[in-house]
Amino acid sequence: MEENRFDATDINDETMAVSLDMEKEYEISSVSKGAGRSDIALIAYAKIMNKTVVTLEAKQPQKPKEKSKYKIPLICQEQDVACINFIEMLTYLNIRS
Repeated sequence: MEENRFDATDINDETMAVSLDMEKEYEISSVSKGAGRSDIALIAYAKIMNKTVVTLEAKQPQKPKEKSKYKIPLICQEQDVACINFIEMLTYLNIRS
């Protein structure tokens, strides 16, 4: 990762606190059908640092009745976090084949 100028970022206390609050709000557990704990930590980090989340998940056309079934794009939308898919990222980075 370092060769490609990617840095690993530690999860600080602020991110952990926001992440734990979001886990409760979205009913995240080991049996959740939607976003998982690592997804929530990523969204929390992006929210605090004003970053964009990149995901392969499609947007959900409707909100599921259970928050435990919310996918990354829907949680990002509710949390006012920018979220794009992989193809949008390639376009943004001006990467073409």
